[in-house]
Amino acid sequence: MLSKITILENEIKELKELIKCQITTSKSSYQSAKEWLEYYISKGFKIKETEGYVTYYIDGQWIFQKDFKNQLIRCYYYEVWEVFSNVFNLKYEQIKSLHKEVLGEVFKCNDFSIDYDCDSTIF
Repeated sequence: MLSKITILENEIKELKELIKCQITTSKSSYQSAKEWLEYYISKGFKIKETEGYVTYYIDGQWIFQKDFKNQLIRCYYYEVWEVFSNVFNLKYEQIKSLHKEVLGEVFKCNDFSIDYDCDSTIF
């Protein structure tokens, strides 16, 4: 458990440095947020497929979920969505647009809607 905590603390430190670096450049908040999201998802996921859903996990926590029935991508608020409102100061519609742009391409679902979910457990 302690080694896992150390690994997570190092990842958090790395992400904070990346965010700090991007915010202090002349890039727009949106562009910096996009780069952060691309970096975040490049870490890779554990994927679980169930009937009608594909759920993407990092360290045992779901982060994104494709809901095929509703053509919706859910983002876990406390791990991803919140970063864009609190760190990059993006508004709700900007965050949706950013997620749609990046996740639509990565997850091959450009026609899906995007929203967040605060529930730590998912289908």
